[in-house]
Amino acid sequence: MPRRTTPLKTMTIEDVRLLLWQQMPEEELEEQIRELARVYGWMRYHPWRSKHSESGWPDDVLIRGSDMIIAECKREGTRYRPTTVQQQWLGALRQVRNIHVDFWQPHDQDRITALLQRGLNTLTRDETTRQ
Repeated sequence: MPRRTTPLKTMTIEDVRLLLWQQMPEEELEEQIRELARVYGWMRYHPWRSKHSESGWPDDVLIRGSDMIIAECKREGTRYRPTTVQQQWLGALRQVRNIHVDFWQPHDQDRITALLQRGLNTLTRDETTRQ
């Protein structure tokens, strides 16, 4: 009598995607982000190595036009979560409503001090504009 086998579960596309995501290392996710940023016209900054960067700073800063995305990347799964310091950075960055972009040189120390001491909302246009 032939041996009866149990049929394999038919996997859906979502099952296959989940399986692939669970096996994807963070480096591969980063490579996909790098390629997507290139294809869709985003400028991307990724720190060289966390060892040489501020502790907890997120993995990616992406800018296109007036949009900025700052994101931390981790492998799939509940045990891969942002560290406490990474969570602090992400929390602080989520609160940002004003962004000031500038170019600083040593002779700008008075302007830098004023900006850092009083914050963006308290400065006049002259104080934030480069002379």
